[in-house]
Amino acid sequence: MQKCYNCGKEVDDNVLICPECGALVRRYTKPVQQIPEPENVPPRSAAYPGAYETPAQESLRERVWLDAVGKPHLNGALCFWLIVCAVFTAYLVVAFGCVLLVYHAQSYFIETLESFPEFSDMLKLLDVMLESVEAYYAFYVAVPVLFAGKLAGLVWFLISKRRIAFYVAAGACALLCIASLLFGGSLRAILYALDMLITFLFLRKDWQKLRP
Repeated sequence: MQKCYNCGKEVDDNVLICPECGALVRRYTKPVQQIPEPENVPPRSAAYPGAYETPAQESLRERVWLDAVGKPHLNGALCFWLIVCAVFTAYLVVAFGCVLLVYHAQSYFIETLESFPEFSDMLKLLDVMLESVEAYYAFYVAVPVLFAGKLAGLVWFLISKRRIAFYVAAGACALLCIASLLFGGSLRAILYALDMLITFLFLRKDWQKLRP
């Protein structure tokens, strides 16, 4: 019970206005202040009450990542390396192709060089090259074909991100190494295999993210 400060009549605690004199008996209480929640707070974990879940961050060391629909992509460094390998392989395809072209049209080139005495040294080099191609004709035919297969595998891998494309390029590279070793080019065989070896080292941690 409370007393009215104006007339002194006892009234109930829940009464606001005194029924006797009409005075305001009980003051309105001050509204409780609501503290705003801090922004950018991660949601609470249902498995661990009171703890916060930290958002998963993508590793910066990943060479392959998946987008929102699960499509694999290669990072910039790996793409650049594969493009360099493809350009170098294309250069070798053209180089060996030109050697075969000169061999099959050797009469034309010999006649042209013989008509210019100042090109006598080039004529001697041409004779040496033609003798080499004639002695190892199968090698000079197989090498550009294998390089073309390796180039096709690299370009396919860049476009599709499929493991089978890498297998095609690696298989052609392995045959190139074998052919070079058979014809005494051990250093050349190492150079042929170096690009695919480095590519594999780039991909080995993220291999499963690539398409089959």
